Amino acid sequence: MKYNMHKSLTMNLDDYIYLFCLDSITKWQLTRTLKRYALNRSLNLLEENIYGSNGINILANGAKINLKKTSFLVIDQGDSIVHEFSGKKGTLLYKQIEHLRSSYSFQEKIDEINNMLLQLEVIIDKETLSKFKTVEAALVQMQLEDLLKKIVSFKYKEDGNYCPLEMMDVNELIPDFCELLSQRVIEDQQKTLIWLINPQNFLSVKACEYLLDELKELTKSELLKFVVISDQKFTDNYCYDDVERTKLIVEDIYELLPYNDLREIVSSHYPTDFNLTDEQLLASLYRILPLIASERVYIADKDMVLLKVLGQLLGLPVPKQISTSELSCLEQRFLTKG
Repeated sequence: MKYNMHKSLTMNLDDYIYLFCLDSITKWQLTRTLKRYALNRSLNLLEENIYGSNGINILANGAKINLKKTSFLVIDQGDSIVHEFSGKKGTLLYKQIEHLRSSYSFQEKIDEINNMLLQLEVIIDKETLSKFKTVEAALVQMQLEDLLKKIVSFKYKEDGNYCPLEMMDVNELIPDFCELLSQRVIEDQQKTLIWLINPQNFLSVKACEYLLDELKELTKSELLKFVVISDQKFTDNYCYDDVERTKLIVEDIYELLPYNDLREIVSSHYPTDFNLTDEQLLASLYRILPLIASERVYIADKDMVLLKVLGQLLGLPVPKQISTSELSCLEQRFLTKG
């Protein structure tokens, strides 16, 4: 992916990637590039100053991603999810509603509406235009696009009252979003690429974990792939398979080994007997990854040791630990007090 005139990013994306982008400028450049690419419009002259005359290139297996054949979703805020239920052209819901074109019952009702419009033309002519010699009414025939653009809106129920969908808590919308996505991917066999950016900023832990689980399930179809770009820990539910799909961007891109290989190499470089359980190591790993490019960190001593080991293995500078002095007897007693 070319995200600047002289900068690009190359990754192996088999199903999903967790990309910890710890360089704020790079994360911003990636985000703006993805959002601009999703618009599927030619660059203007000012934008060419950023990307060059060849424009933005996002390639898969050497070929530019065709947005006419691939759903390309960039989700960086709650409104990004709500938008897919807007019924506007190009959204996931619009693409599902388009199936109504082949529905006999729907088309039958549209025909009834259009017949009523013809009757309204007659009434208008008779009651208001009858004295004119040349002017007659002409009502436009109703189509699916007209319904979505001018008549249909979407709502939800809150405390017994209907409210605009735009006002809904996005966390409550996640199950329906996953269902809509599943219909698009599984039923329509539509290739889909999702970029989920800092989900912890607009989703609850529970909603984020639900979304990630559903996305992982959809990757089994081999039609959907997704990338999470974040500078922070975004879930409490990491698994061992996530490790080899985890990458870091500091100045360069760094890839982690599969979990068992990573554990073995960390153990061999650990300054003392390595006695962390698998669960402890996995949890510690994802606590420290967002901190690996920091200048100073305030973390537990065990995490600091792992951070230093990992930093040395990746060839990165090790952050300075802010003093974590032992608790006094009174502090310990306070914490353990029932």
